[in-house]
Amino acid sequence: MSKNVKTQIGFDADGYKKYLTKDEEVFNTYSELTKLTTKAIGDFKMITDQADFLESPFDYTLEIFWDKYCQNEPQHLDRELVFKTKTNISREQFNALESSIKATIRQMVVYAPKVSKTGLKSTINKDDFNIYLNENKKEEYDLVTKFMDTAIELHSKFNATMIAHVVRYHQGILLEGLNPVINVQYFKA
Repeated sequence: MSKNVKTQIGFDADGYKKYLTKDEEVFNTYSELTKLTTKAIGDFKMITDQADFLESPFDYTLEIFWDKYCQNEPQHLDRELVFKTKTNISREQFNALESSIKATIRQMVVYAPKVSKTGLKSTINKDDFNIYLNENKKEEYDLVTKFMDTAIELHSKFNATMIAHVVRYHQGILLEGLNPVINVQYFKA
């Protein structure tokens, strides 16, 4: 029976926080977009496919608006101008929100929210930001850990000076302030 258990050696808190912030940004901007759409057509529930809606929010909204409120208007009229006149909402307002959402989603790559017919769904999983030990470096990691523990013990029990200099011994050791710590990036899988 083989063990396939990974050893967690750290957590990418900065990455996790960064993507949570971007996720929140997408959802907040999407909320603004739904409010703008609701202002134009009266009820966001008229958007039956949010994935199609996000492809081109203005055109999707304009089509619903025209079908709902402009059935008796002459067909030769400029639909966009009629929409802007009746709602006081421009294409540019929609485009700014759409651009912001799409740009942020592109930046998020694999952590981008999933867009479906029913809306957006976050894909961020905290466990994805765990840092695991590269098993090929396990022996090296164990030795560096013992070395660090010994250096810290010498420093605390016997007031050994220059503890910061332990970073010279191995690239798997970094300084945080004046305190040596394990460089998890060096040992990660």
